[in-house]
Amino acid sequence: MNAHGEHTLPAVAAWRPLYLRLIAFPTDPPIFKDQHWWQELTGGKPEISVNKKHTCEDKGEFKGDLLALSCDLNRITWNLTPPEEMDTIPEMPFALKSFPESIDHFTELMSRWLLDSCPPITRLGFATHLMQKADGWQKAYRLLQGYIPAVQIDDDATDVLFRINRKRDSSVMPGLRINRLSTWSVAQITVSSQVIGMPTKQKAPAEFFCSVELDINNDVGNDTEVLSHEALPKFFSELVRFGSELAAKGDVPKC
Repeated sequence: MNAHGEHTLPAVAAWRPLYLRLIAFPTDPPIFKDQHWWQELTGGKPEISVNKKHTCEDKGEFKGDLLALSCDLNRITWNLTPPEEMDTIPEMPFALKSFPESIDHFTELMSRWLLDSCPPITRLGFATHLMQKADGWQKAYRLLQGYIPAVQIDDDATDVLFRINRKRDSSVMPGLRINRLSTWSVAQITVSSQVIGMPTKQKAPAEFFCSVELDINNDVGNDTEVLSHEALPKFFSELVRFGSELAAKGDVPKC
């Protein structure tokens, strides 16, 4: 806390994403499109390609992370996650690099796809799950309190889950309302590992994290109204900015 008794929040770089996601809702079912979006965006071939009756997925390594594209009858989803085997950041091997670093890379990548290849869409969304490590559950709840000042969390509180949507108007696409849904909690994670030659898995001590899940997207409104194609990169950047503000400041009504 500062001299006024207010919580001082860590820098936004303290957050690590479990994933970064773009979701687009096209006017026509994307599963029936003859597209090569993954190859065109990355310049390579996916390691895994799966085509089923109503779904398809391309997935592969791209610049050290795992990039996946999936399509079904209603939506197109791009998902960036850590590689399946990752040991370069041992304190959180299940997460991407710091939020600012990861989101800059992801936004640049998605902006290229939105401008070059995205079909006509009526809705666009950005989603992520951010985690921030804390030294024990009490410190995790104190950290959480700083991000959700409207909720009083005392020393006996457990299983806190706070979810809220504070809408904003888009400055990129006038007339559109933006949902800024955030879900705040404390997460406990225990990692087990198998050592070669040992008969049983070794269980590490539990670790605690402050957690927020963000889902930023435009209101459904008129489903038939197509979003301006030329403005899509700036619009996605606006969605990301709204999410970044929540990560930096927490749930502040006027934020």
